[in-house]
Amino acid sequence: MHLSLELFKKTAGFTVNMVPYNVASQAIVDLLADRLDAMFLVVPPIKGHLDGGRLTALATLNGKRISALPNVPTMAELGRPEMTGTIWFGYLAPSKVPQSIIAKLGRAFAQIQSDPALAKRVSELGAELAPIGPPEFAKLIENDRTRYGKIVADGNLAATQN
Repeated sequence: MHLSLELFKKTAGFTVNMVPYNVASQAIVDLLADRLDAMFLVVPPIKGHLDGGRLTALATLNGKRISALPNVPTMAELGRPEMTGTIWFGYLAPSKVPQSIIAKLGRAFAQIQSDPALAKRVSELGAELAPIGPPEFAKLIENDRTRYGKIVADGNLAATQN
């Protein structure tokens, strides 16, 4: 989320004070208490606050609208396509794991998307199941490493970390 803010600042041409948090829950408390003006955050921990009207979602970073927030536009719809991105979760294994085991795991993870209850729950949380194989996952990691590495370098962020 920090890097999304850095990209937004750079491409929009403004500055804001970034407030680092160790846990999202404290940031949400501060947002609800009007100690923060805005923040980038994933849907699950704020969904109840959105549904209850305590927070307002302004836009998503997804490439398309999400079923959990169908009336919330994407950043691309608002004219900011460079802000499109995804948060992904993946499984990694040591490089010495035999390819036959990797292939077996890949097939098992691909079956996950056929579980309707899981797909429904993931959708309710503002995400989607989109299993990909090891080569595609490696490419995704490399693309994100390049994209976010540039944001870190351009913002001189590595020098500011503890």
